[in-house]
Amino acid sequence: MDSKSFIQNEKRLMEKNGAYITPMKKHHISEITENICKESLEELSHLGWQNPLNFVLAIYEMSEGYVCRNKNKEFIFLSGLTFRKEGDFPIFFSLLSNKIRKNKYIAFKMGKALVNFFDQTELGMTTQISYKYTSMIHTAALLGFEPIDFVSSENREYIEFVRCNPNKINVYNNSLRPISH
Repeated sequence: MDSKSFIQNEKRLMEKNGAYITPMKKHHISEITENICKESLEELSHLGWQNPLNFVLAIYEMSEGYVCRNKNKEFIFLSGLTFRKEGDFPIFFSLLSNKIRKNKYIAFKMGKALVNFFDQTELGMTTQISYKYTSMIHTAALLGFEPIDFVSSENREYIEFVRCNPNKINVYNNSLRPISH
């Protein structure tokens, strides 16, 4: 089956203005790898992933990944969750395409929809963004992520974020809540 057939048959989890999110499948791997934007490639390199294909394969094999397409069915971003040890918040990740600038409005809308989708099952999420990418930092804040730390390690400086699910009771640390009398 050719890639156009796969695209035609993709399951659409959510849709807005013709754009949609679909679960990542094996046939997405080469398309994603061939269309990663410069900033995402640079970030992968800083994380130790010199070959983007290896990163995309790892996401496919070990994470919960979702592909966003615009109304023209072009790849816009890959986002999802990577799970660490039980009890930790999963790590929210995004890998942006080279078409992100032309599609930033719909990418934000679909990113927000995806975060709300994760709220159905997760108490919270974390993410890390290089301090150099101010637009990504602003987007994370708009998606409800709050900065909690500035980390410098191995020639990499980044901001660590957390997002607690606003729809779940007791997700915030009770010891930090004010006492009511």
